[in-house]
Amino acid sequence: MIFPVLNATLSVFLLIVAGGFLRWVGCLRKEADGSLMSLCINVLYPCLIFDKISQTDILAHWETMWAAPLAGYLSVLLTLLMANVFTWLPRKVTGLRSAEECRTFACATSLYNYGYLPIPILLLLYPNDPEIMSMLFVFVLGVELAVWTCAVPCLAGGFHRGWWKNMLTVPFITILVSAGLNILGILPWIPSTIRQTIQWVGLGQISLPLLIIGAIIYDQLLESRELRRWETLPVVGWTLFFRSVFFPFVMILAALGLSSYPLLQKILIIQAAMPSAMMIVMFTRIFGGSPVTAVQAVLSTNFFTPITTVFWITLGMWLLFPA
Repeated sequence: MIFPVLNATLSVFLLIVAGGFLRWVGCLRKEADGSLMSLCINVLYPCLIFDKISQTDILAHWETMWAAPLAGYLSVLLTLLMANVFTWLPRKVTGLRSAEECRTFACATSLYNYGYLPIPILLLLYPNDPEIMSMLFVFVLGVELAVWTCAVPCLAGGFHRGWWKNMLTVPFITILVSAGLNILGILPWIPSTIRQTIQWVGLGQISLPLLIIGAIIYDQLLESRELRRWETLPVVGWTLFFRSVFFPFVMILAALGLSSYPLLQKILIIQAAMPSAMMIVMFTRIFGGSPVTAVQAVLSTNFFTPITTVFWITLGMWLLFPA
């Protein structure tokens, strides 16, 4: 299993590196990030969701469809609780200097990159299995709900006005609508030409977000030159421990108890190996927190992604699917 996992992980990592290179040479300019991310979130991602869900017999996986969003929600909630408990330890142990840093640390270690990185890895590992992609998107529903009901309130110190509107994104609505159309049996009536066009558009979601992520990481590396060095090493170390060691172990351990849901087990293994979500940097600038701590979490966990991802996915697959 290690060689397919290594191939999938390195392919994703090379796309991220390519994005950083394109930023460096000026081909992928910073002013284009907003429009390109809007294209990914509001067009490419929904098309990919619709394409994969339209190829899945949802009723045949009905029990797992209910378990997946619950697992996604708990994967954030429980790790967030454990990270918060850690921040209660003395400052000499954690290295966290303020309440803002504590809240950011808890969110950055518990909130993983659940959307963009798992997609190409799953597609490379299971190219002829649209069911697992559909399960991923339903899993994401639970994670999205946890982001806005648990992670963001933790970061901001409470719920902000109109918080529920943030959940009503185009991908979120697309998952619900596509699943509904699938259950009602309406999707086969959509002309094949339209479905083919949607499929082609959705393929752009595999590579474009990774190029943008690489460009953003390049920007953060330049900004990190001004970050504190020695005094933040304990925070970086604890971040790597929780996000890249302890929480992956916990999630794989949880997956072992879900033998009745093999598709969900595979998704949990992939998600367990993911680095900190890049959105946490944006969240700290919008809802409060420590942008420095967020940048350190993103850079450190993403830097070791080729190693940690291969290790945890390989270990998880070996434990759960030894054949």
